[in-house]
Amino acid sequence: MMWHWLFLTVIFSPLLVLFVLRFYLRKTRWCTSKRRLDGRTAVITGSSGGTGKAIALDLAKRGCKVILACRNPIKAQAAVNEIRKLSSSSNVHFMKLDLASLRSVRYFVKEFESLEDRLDLLINNAGYLGPRSITEDGFERSLAVNYLGHFLLTNLLLPKLKASAPSRIINVSSDAFLKNSCTLDLEDPHYEKNPESYTYYGAYGRSKLAVMLFTAELAKTLDGTRVIPLSVHTGPVKSDLLRSWPGFGGFLLRLVAFLCFRSTTEGAQTPLHAALSDGMDDFTGCFIVDCQVHELPAHVKDKQMAQKLWAWSEAVCDIKIENGTATYA
Repeated sequence: MMWHWLFLTVIFSPLLVLFVLRFYLRKTRWCTSKRRLDGRTAVITGSSGGTGKAIALDLAKRGCKVILACRNPIKAQAAVNEIRKLSSSSNVHFMKLDLASLRSVRYFVKEFESLEDRLDLLINNAGYLGPRSITEDGFERSLAVNYLGHFLLTNLLLPKLKASAPSRIINVSSDAFLKNSCTLDLEDPHYEKNPESYTYYGAYGRSKLAVMLFTAELAKTLDGTRVIPLSVHTGPVKSDLLRSWPGFGGFLLRLVAFLCFRSTTEGAQTPLHAALSDGMDDFTGCFIVDCQVHELPAHVKDKQMAQKLWAWSEAVCDIKIENGTATYA
């Protein structure tokens, strides 16, 4: 009898833990807005799959013109076709954008400005988490894709956003920056001096801290313009973000994600809440988690660091921003 109970314990204890973990991680608040977006235009980065694709589908169903700003044309066009079919909307399009390349960002903005009259929603969703690599501009990839590319894209698109106001900028962040040990090192932003200190999650967290500081500083520069920047956390989502994590550890993470993480539709709810809900003007620059404003720790509200990051970002992106307008330096 003792062996019988021991056998049952060995079998069912991990299942119980898995069930509780799944319940905790997938607990989701849903966006309740019924708002229509007919005549509005949205740009969503990294929307050929995952949460970005789910956001695009929801907006298309609301009558919004949706532009998928993505790196992979084949995957993006397949997503366009699927979203058109599911939303019964033909107003879904693809434009090529590689956030790891400042040249690509500038080309995208130039093309967008020539084709589109307005921009009501900019959802900076694309992200990278993986091995250290250096982009064509000499930037560490996590920082380039998660932050610098979006910094340049957002500032170059501000004239369209202002002309279309009230409009919103939704920066998809994470909770990876919440640890007090997560800091920005602008003396060695690309891990050139200490490449051995690079870790996937550490670099990812640092890039998301930059996103948070950027959002807060952007809110200050946009005061009075009716352009509302917000940062959001989607929660743990079954997406392609972990695809670059190698080895057995990566396999385990992807397995846990498959079994326990939120669906992409569930992950889309907080970005949709930030993009669509009334009354968000009072929370400009804030961090939204599970469709609620989230209080930030002190190291994320460092105004001096936010200003230093902004100035550094202007310099490396070769632009100058005055009165909310970006010009090439």
